Amino acid sequence: MAYEKPERFPCPFCECNTGRIPSAIVFESEHAISFMAVNRRSTGAVLVTPKRHVEQISDLTPAESLDVMEILQKTAKSVYSAYGPDAIHSFCNAGIRAGQSVCHMHFQIQTRFNSKEYSFAPSIDIPWIAVDELRQNAERIKSAAPDLVEYQPKFTTPDAKMEEFTSPMTRLKEDGVLISESEHFYAVTAEYSRVKGAIVILPKRQVSNYLELSVEESNDLMLHVRKLARATEKAYDPIGLSVWWETGTEADQFFDHLVVEITPYFEDIEYKYQPRSELTQTPLEHRQSWTQHIIKHLEP
Repeated sequence: MAYEKPERFPCPFCECNTGRIPSAIVFESEHAISFMAVNRRSTGAVLVTPKRHVEQISDLTPAESLDVMEILQKTAKSVYSAYGPDAIHSFCNAGIRAGQSVCHMHFQIQTRFNSKEYSFAPSIDIPWIAVDELRQNAERIKSAAPDLVEYQPKFTTPDAKMEEFTSPMTRLKEDGVLISESEHFYAVTAEYSRVKGAIVILPKRQVSNYLELSVEESNDLMLHVRKLARATEKAYDPIGLSVWWETGTEADQFFDHLVVEITPYFEDIEYKYQPRSELTQTPLEHRQSWTQHIIKHLEP
């Protein structure tokens, strides 16, 4: 069963990227572009997309993956510099069930402020922003762009240490829950899983959020995400897939450590988002079974 997708044509993001409809571009590179979100879900919200029409993260080429992550980091740091949010939520959805509203792969950068309520309403129900205002916001973000190599935004993070994921690599291998490992990251089926086949990707060093990652680490992460998304699709044929991470307690970051989640959606399983603190423990035999099933579908 393929992802349940929203209407494909005409693609509004392709129309924006080519200039056929008005938009407010923030940054762009050879393969990726960021532009202001058209609704008022949050202040300074930005979308990051590949320029080519790609419908899901697993369809990105390696070069597109790296460009998307570069623009994602650059834009998020600049949004923080321009608006000073208390937290940032970064996510990418594939399939209607996962919340995808435009059939063109994109990450959303949504800001959170302690003083403002965040809306989870469908995009179609949120008021739109006039193009002139969008372009003013884009200029504000571009003019606030810091020295991106040295600039490290500071967010309030929880005191909770990452006990759920502190097992040594040898223990994870012995328990049969280690899915894959790269130079800077490793992926496991978590002790507290949201649904069958859910994956968490973790950095090997202490990193509180993805904006602290080096260029090499960011590249490694994005290629790892792409690889695992492709394996999850082959292993489970889900109707939707979400990739996300929280930055700051206001965005529900639960640990003092970066945790990247990949969550599939299924026709016969009702899914409801819960903070990690509310998840129940997953039996080890289930995690082992999911791990082996995903490993079978990993590409070299």
